[in-house]
Amino acid sequence: MARYALFQLGDGTVSGQRIVSAPIMAELHRPEIAVGTLWRFGPVQDLHYALGWFTGEYRGVRLVYHNGANPGFRAAIILAPSAGDGVVLLTNGESDRFVGEAALRLFEELL
Repeated sequence: MARYALFQLGDGTVSGQRIVSAPIMAELHRPEIAVGTLWRFGPVQDLHYALGWFTGEYRGVRLVYHNGANPGFRAAIILAPSAGDGVVLLTNGESDRFVGEAALRLFEELL
């Protein structure tokens, strides 16, 4: 997942090889559809859905993120493309609140 996060933060290359064009990578993260508060991830503002990603702003930093849940598992990936940083959090458990708060706290450490 860390490699995938780095790929998403990059320009579409892996180990110097072009996998996806830079314009397509930018398109993946472009806000498309405004999303209501039901899908809000913690205190994220200006929430939108892109192509498979949520986008928003947290403390003045533009985020690209997605979280997920299955019985017994929770996950979150938060990226800050402008800073080239991100957090991946995978857990065995069912606490959405824990995952959201832990991911944001780790992200704050990066800021």
